[in-house]
Amino acid sequence: MISQTRFKQVHNTLNAPVKKVYEAVPASEEWTSTQIISEVSRLGYSMRDSKAIIGCLDTLKRQGLIAEPERGSFIRIEVKETTTLDKFLDETKEKTMAAKPVTQIKQSNLDRLISLSEKANGLAAQMKAVATELENVALEIEAEIQENSTSSQKLKQLQELLKGLA
Repeated sequence: MISQTRFKQVHNTLNAPVKKVYEAVPASEEWTSTQIISEVSRLGYSMRDSKAIIGCLDTLKRQGLIAEPERGSFIRIEVKETTTLDKFLDETKEKTMAAKPVTQIKQSNLDRLISLSEKANGLAAQMKAVATELENVALEIEAEIQENSTSSQKLKQLQELLKGLA
């Protein structure tokens, strides 16, 4: 189970293809990668390469948004709703922080620290997104290389056959 806040943080860092694959993963039952690939097609997403979809599933698993209970079958991780107790604790924390007197100099340093922290988190999210995109492109390139290799092998066999006939 993952908290709603954590889910939003992770989900916002995902790129579009990974989000599309996430939508195809069921929450109530385990599906095989083949079923998920079919669901992606049924939803009308233009992801034709099954290896790219499997790469997206791996990314989602590493991010903690889906689980792989058995090899090759996937299910969404349950997102825990924010309870009223959590909301109450957050409000109490905010009120306590507001009630404490903080000098102007300390406050400006805290503001700067918070700002820098937010920038660092944003950069980390962007780096994760770029890494995921690189991974997807690498999978597509690998598939193209394999297709080209297969085609060149067939061409060599045809050439040998033609030489044998001559």
